[in-house]
Amino acid sequence: MPDTDPRLASLLSALGAHIGLPNLALNDDNVCRIVLDGSLVIDIEHQVGSDNVQAFSVVGPHPGDNVRLLHKLLAGNLFGQGTGGAVLGLDEQRGEVLLCQAFDLSVITSERFISVLEAFVGYAQAWTAEILDAEEEHAISDDHHTPDEPMSGPAGFIRV
Repeated sequence: MPDTDPRLASLLSALGAHIGLPNLALNDDNVCRIVLDGSLVIDIEHQVGSDNVQAFSVVGPHPGDNVRLLHKLLAGNLFGQGTGGAVLGLDEQRGEVLLCQAFDLSVITSERFISVLEAFVGYAQAWTAEILDAEEEHAISDDHHTPDEPMSGPAGFIRV
């Protein structure tokens, strides 16, 4: 078990008591994983040696060429209006969209930590559903897309 910052240990203890998991703590990798409803995973990770703590959740696969979804993700990020102040990001290496929420151990209270995480869970659920819907919509539009027919013209006509 890592040497957990006592401030984070206190926050996790309060959160655990609030959600019925009294032994909530960081694992050997300095991460606390919470699985909600059997599918939504929230990880809480401490950057050792700092006051920085991140909560994050994978909310969907990388959108690839789904421009409409990329626009939605960017619009949701604008001033945190669609994320409650959290941040959506692309993990290019893993091919995932993540929702991330930063906490500063030097100023966060247990009450604020719990309330922000509760809101974060709601946004993670909403973005998971939004991305799933957008992926399905994109797949349907791809199925109905027919490539443009090549321009016809007189033999030897140069197309630009």
